Amino acid sequence: MRRSQVREAASVSALFLLCMALSAPALRAEGKPDLIRRIRPQATWDQVRLPELQVAILRDVATRVHERPKGTAGAGAGASLLFVGGDGAARLRAAEALAHDLAVDLYRVDLGGVVSKYIGETEKNLAVVFADADGANALLFFDEADALFGRRSEVKDSHDRYASVQTSYLLKRMKDYRGVAILDLDKDDTPGSPTLRRIRSVVHFPYPPK
Repeated sequence: MRRSQVREAASVSALFLLCMALSAPALRAEGKPDLIRRIRPQATWDQVRLPELQVAILRDVATRVHERPKGTAGAGAGASLLFVGGDGAARLRAAEALAHDLAVDLYRVDLGGVVSKYIGETEKNLAVVFADADGANALLFFDEADALFGRRSEVKDSHDRYASVQTSYLLKRMKDYRGVAILDLDKDDTPGSPTLRRIRSVVHFPYPPK
């Protein structure tokens, strides 16, 4: 390919990404703006301090999303990840670098605020988030996921069973989402195998040295 063709291809690609970003509606969560914060990604891969294996997982996700056919929709069209352990700022920075690579906005969703003790309310809140996200060009970062997984380890009563239903609903919506969705866990306590089967990629973050 000649140099002029390379420049032309790069210009077309940049124009496409710019149009895509400008046409993406802001995620507003219809009446629940406090649950979602829009972040214009600035971090790059050079600012992600992770072992090579973890960085390779993230880059592989970016490559798969870049290479999928345009217009792909339905279950499996997007990518779901689980971030576990380490420093919260490091996890958010990695999500930002991934969003920057994909040229999309990052939406940080306060999952602790989305979760409700009232039956059906959590699912309703999540449905609102995903309904908006389906029409936006966004990477969803579900912060405070411990709010759900922390109550799912043992099913003892109706409240625990409801927490399990909430988690299953979230994981299904993530699987069906056309974009990239990340669950963020503070505790380095990976959920059990039934949960992992629904998450495509798991990234373990090392704790910073004391």
